Amino acid sequence: MVSDRHTLGVLLLYVAILRTSDGLSKNFVNNSMPALRPTFVVNFDMSTVICQHSPDSSDLHLHRMSILCDGKKDCFANPAMDDEMFPYCGGQCNSTCNDRGACLFDGSTSQCYCNAGYHGPQCEYIDNNECLDKPCHWLAHCQNTLGSYYCTCFPGFEGDGHDCSGNF
Repeated sequence: MVSDRHTLGVLLLYVAILRTSDGLSKNFVNNSMPALRPTFVVNFDMSTVICQHSPDSSDLHLHRMSILCDGKKDCFANPAMDDEMFPYCGGQCNSTCNDRGACLFDGSTSQCYCNAGYHGPQCEYIDNNECLDKPCHWLAHCQNTLGSYYCTCFPGFEGDGHDCSGNF
């Protein structure tokens, strides 16, 4: 009769061989996963979407936020994700966002996420991005606000954002 301890040892050895087999994991990732993992990135801070336009993962394009949920497929139609299957396209929006943003529904509230340069409940107002003129120190982050901006020194540096210092 084989002991449970011996069986456990053989099982662990078998699992270790499977897990360390480079060929098995490499083939699985390279052959199966790309079809299920298209590049699709929504950057709410920059009001942009990056997505593939074909099965080729290097065929990437930068779009304005307004491509989301607009009824037109701008990105590669993939079983995992595209711009019209974005999880927050709930069809619950009462707002049009004036074609200057995407109306997204989080399950309880709908809201316009405006393209860069626009703001307001329906993206109806135009705002100049003062940060484009690079008014902050090179060691600071510029945050555009409605009609203005502010500068903040990067972590590890001190100052008012227009003048930052610290140890490199």
